[in-house]
Amino acid sequence: MHESVLTAVDRKSCKAGLHGELILPGDEDYDSARRVWNFGIVTAFEFQLHPIGPVLAGKVVYPLAKAREVLRFYRDYTRSAPDELTVYTFLITTSAGLLAISISLCYCGPLDEGGRLVEQARSFSVPVAETIGPKTYFKVITQANAGAPDGRSYYQKASTLATLSDEVIDTIAASGAACTSPCSQVLIQHMHGVASRVGPTETAFALRDESYVVSIVAAWEDGQAEKRYDSDSQQGQARP
Repeated sequence: MHESVLTAVDRKSCKAGLHGELILPGDEDYDSARRVWNFGIVTAFEFQLHPIGPVLAGKVVYPLAKAREVLRFYRDYTRSAPDELTVYTFLITTSAGLLAISISLCYCGPLDEGGRLVEQARSFSVPVAETIGPKTYFKVITQANAGAPDGRSYYQKASTLATLSDEVIDTIAASGAACTSPCSQVLIQHMHGVASRVGPTETAFALRDESYVVSIVAAWEDGQAEKRYDSDSQQGQARP
């Protein structure tokens, strides 16, 4: 098996790591190369991270009945988010069986400044739970593993949206309420900051405008009926 190692994002290092020519979108052989590389399987990634001190991270949880209100807040909140603030939202079932929507965030700048920013997420309505506080970055990224444990079955569909319109918000809220497994969730990721300031042809990932990635993630344990969100929910994901 051929092992590809990428040690940097510049083109020269990519070429060296792939042991071949880097072919970009728009190049003559791009489509052919994409078909060939689609047969490759990535089994592991190694990341070289920037040194970082404690971050301000955690989540605020609201009942699903507030989904439309929370999503409209999330849309306005992320429009002005600085590079240091990453904010996702999840439509989930809590361990206590409550249908809920959570705002999960991580601020990697000065903690006092971050405290003022995250206070908006804490106080715009009355939450049922809140876990925001200083944490190590390692703890933040490893806590995410609990949301996708080994042994479950998964089925995922995603769309990238330029914005969260009121129509999209209504569709997302309805999809969360239609969940057929307590392990399933709807995830919205806000893509912004430095990642959105890279040219669309500079890397293999071309979707570089500020956007929202909406994922419907069906998940179930062994022994459960193999159900997922029905096709109406999947097709209801609005297109950009």
